[in-house]
Formats: sequence, structure tokens, C-alpha cells
Amino acid sequence: MDSSMHETPSLVTIFSSYVRKDEAFYHELDKHLRLLQYQEIISAYNYRQIVASTDWTTTLNEHINTASIILLLISPDFIASDYYSSIEMRHALERHIAGDAQVIPILLRPADLSGTPFTHLSCLPRNAQPVTNWTDRDEAFLDIATGIRAAIKELRSGKVQGLPSGPALQSSLLPSLPSGSSQNPIQGSSQGSSSHSRRRFLALGIGLGAIIISSGAIWYASSRHDTLSSTPKSAAHPAILTAGSILFTYTGHTEPVFSVAWSPTGKRLASASYDNTAQVWNAATGGEPLVTYRGHSGLVGTVAWSPDGKRIASGGFDKTVQVWDASTGGEPLVTYMGHTGVIESLEWSPDGRHIASASYDNTVQVWDAATGGSPLITYRGHTAFVESVAWSPNGQQIASVSADKTLQVWDAAAGGSPLITYNVHLYGNKYGISSVAWSPDGKQIVTGGYDNKVQVWDATTRKGVLATYIGHIGSVESVAWSPDGKYILSGAFDSTVKLWDSNAGGNALVTYTGHALAVSSVTWSPDSKHIASASYDNTVEVCQAI
Repeated sequence: MDSSMHETPSLVTIFSSYVRKDEAFYHELDKHLRLLQYQEIISAYNYRQIVASTDWTTTLNEHINTASIILLLISPDFIASDYYSSIEMRHALERHIAGDAQVIPILLRPADLSGTPFTHLSCLPRNAQPVTNWTDRDEAFLDIATGIRAAIKELRSGKVQGLPSGPALQSSLLPSLPSGSSQNPIQGSSQGSSSHSRRRFLALGIGLGAIIISSGAIWYASSRHDTLSSTPKSAAHPAILTAGSILFTYTGHTEPVFSVAWSPTGKRLASASYDNTAQVWNAATGGEPLVTYRGHSGLVGTVAWSPDGKRIASGGFDKTVQVWDASTGGEPLVTYMGHTGVIESLEWSPDGRHIASASYDNTVQVWDAATGGSPLITYRGHTAFVESVAWSPNGQQIASVSADKTLQVWDAAAGGSPLITYNVHLYGNKYGISSVAWSPDGKQIVTGGYDNKVQVWDATTRKGVLATYIGHIGSVESVAWSPDGKYILSGAFDSTVKLWDSNAGGNALVTYTGHALAVSSVTWSPDSKHIASASYDNTVEVCQAI
């Protein structure tokens, strides 16, 4: 038999570049690109990040010269960056002209493209309408993902052709180089001998078909300075506290903060960041971190307190969950290595004996929090990576949500087949859900969706959706139910946090607008009086709840 009949499509490499100020936009696009793998368009996915440093030119050349598709995430800041007029940009456009690669501009924010090389290229989304001008940004990113899928299809079919190479077209496509551009455009960005001053590659390693290179792409010293200089600083306590008042802003992290959790005592907060650390700090004042945990070898994406407040579990891109002393940090007490993919979410059992961890390996695993070891249960009910996991208040059930667009409830002691499965597309959500949390009484479950909605589901009798909250204009990244059961909190890609009445529905009672970039995680204080929200703007904000 001809072996060629069994050949899989050749790997497609995609290089994405953007300035730091637009990072939240990239992460939203990233989700839609990941979903394409389940449509058998992108069958493997690799997350890589290049941090600006003295060797950035070598790194860029390496990937620009090998990528099949080059995505340029366009905004006024991108056009103003050093990269726009760099030799590397010329190389990318030269490869496009020659037909060796496809350069696809993605217009994030309105920008004047006249006189730029992008005027000769087909931009996404359709009609070159900037993402920020779309009423529904998920529709914009879906349109972009569809365009990228079409480009991959053309590449695999061999239909891609180079542009005419006449002198006029070439000169109009290629940006002019400023004087001295042959020098490294990043000046003064060296960070000494620290390994973090060099490029970092972080693999999601889902292990399926096209490889997307440098999804974290290029962070420039100049754009980084601009972004950090605009980061909110610690706010003074307002004279009269009202709903939504920012009590303070925690600025201990140097990269996007992806998870935040309140201690059971209410005195501490823990946060996990892309700066490879988890930090513990004073929940009343912020200030300097009390503990900085550095046990992970990659980004830290999720963090949770033990019910007794003495330990913290953190999970990340190194595919481990580590349990450590909440008061001292130090060496990990337990390192759990049962997963083969990135750890996306974790939660302690109410009795503190076990931890449930959700991963990009499509499983949720339950294991002994004191010893680690082998998993006690490996739940395999999902057919795609698991995005969020939550333990019921009575400890008997676990809820999990996945990129397979299902919400599943299952037995925490036995695993097995799901007790309840909600296929969310049957309830009007065609994009899927990102986060899950239980009501304090254990009768309902709240989810945040990529369709910008917050929904409440029946957790016991399969009645489906009980309530839908509409108000966000970006995908809902995180949800949390107040300990007193009265309110639901949601954080979204639109950079806002909204507080909803869990009983009456209707419009948001409060909208918090303090963050400059997408909100990644939200949590309640144990007394339901305050909230904390983590963001891609590198901060955590603590606010008055209601």
C-alpha cells in the first residue's frame, strides 16, 4: 500500500508579533486559534514567548525565516515601535513578495495605514475593520481565525503565490530603514546575567498538527516602558467607600497576573503570574510581597489556598502542581507530576485532603494533597483540554469545563461517567466556556463563556440554564460566587469586572473599570465585602464589593 496515503499534512509554522500594550488582544486571539485544532485545521499547538533582550535579533531572524505564516498585530503602538522599521520586518515582507510565506496584518485598533506596507496586504478582520470597532469582539476574533484557517488551507494545497516583484511594488511594500537601523533597536534592555533577560520558550505541548511559534512574540523595551508607566499605582483609600471603590492596586508582579485567590482568614491574597512566580501579600494594604514563591520553571497560571490557610497549591506551564508553605514559601512540600500538559486550573477539596487539577492533557486528576504520588482518579470525560475545575461545597462532586464545549459534573470519589453533561452549544453558546464555580449551597453552577455571557446552571436535576447575565463585550475569563450566596462576580476580556444579583438577574449592579487590560481572574473575600481581580496589566485590584 502506498504509504503516502497515510501522510499527515506538513507542519505549518506561524509567527505572531505584537507590542506589549496589545498583549491582551493576542491572548484572546490565542484562544480562537487553539479552538481551530478541534476543527482539524490546526492539529498541534506550540506556545512560545520571546522576551526582548540583547539577542532578540538572532531570535527573530530564526523564526521569521522559517515561519510559513507571519501575523502582524497592528495598532498605532505597533506602527510606532522599532520593529516596524526594522530589518526583520523587511525580511518578513521580502518572503511574502517571494511567495515563501504569507504575511497577514491583523488590525487590532484604529490606525492610519496610509503609506505603510500593509496597504498592499489583505488585513483581518474582514473589511479591515479594527477589532475594537466590532460590537462583539468574539465575532471579530472568529473572523480572524477563519481567515487564518483559509491561509493554512492554501498553504497545504500549494496554492500560495508570491506577489509581483516589480520595483514599485517592492519599494512600496518594504518600509524604509532609519539611519543606524542595522544596530539592535533595543537599547538599554539588557538584564545582566539573569536567564530571564534571554529568550524564553514556553511550550503548551498539546501535540497535534500546525505549530504556532512565538505566540507571546515580541516585547519591546520601549513599548514595555510605555505600558508599565501607565500601570495604575496604589490608590489611596477613598474618604467614603462606595460600591466599586478601589481600595488599592497591587503591583508586585512584572508580567500579566493570571490567577488570584483570597486566604480563608481573609488576611492574605495569593497571585500567580507570567513572571514565573506566585506571591503572597497583605489583603488590607498590598505593599511588598510577604512571600515570593519561585519553585516553577515556567509561567504560573493558577493558585489556590488550602482550607486551613496553611498551604498554597500552584500550577503552571511546567506541567506540575506544587504545594508549598503559605507563610514561608521555600522548597515545595509536594510536587505533583501526573499531568502531561499545562496545568490550567486547580482546587482543594473542602476537607483539604485532596486536590483536583485540570490540564491541557484533556484530564482532571484528583490526588493526595499531602503526598502527591499517582492520581487517585483520572477523569477522562472531556475530549479537549480542560479549562476550569471546581469542587462542590459538600466535597462529593466536581464540575469541569472544557474546550469541547461541555460542562460536566461527576463523582469526586469515583470519577467514572459524568452525572450531568451540558453541551453548551445547545443553549446558544457556540464558542464554549472558560470558567466554572459552585453556588455556596451546591445547587447551582455559574460559568463564564467565550460568548461574553455569564450563565447559571442547575447542578442537581439537569434543568439546564436557569439564568443568563448579559453585559460584557468580551469573553468572560473568570467567575466567582460570593460566600454569602447573594452575588456573582465576573471578569472579562473587556477589562471590566461586573457584579450581579444571583437571585434577581438583570443588569450588573456594579461595573469595575480600573484595569487597563483584560481581567483574567476574580475572587471574593471570605466575608463577601471585598473583591480582588487580576489582569494582564500586571496588577491585582482590591475593591469594595457592594
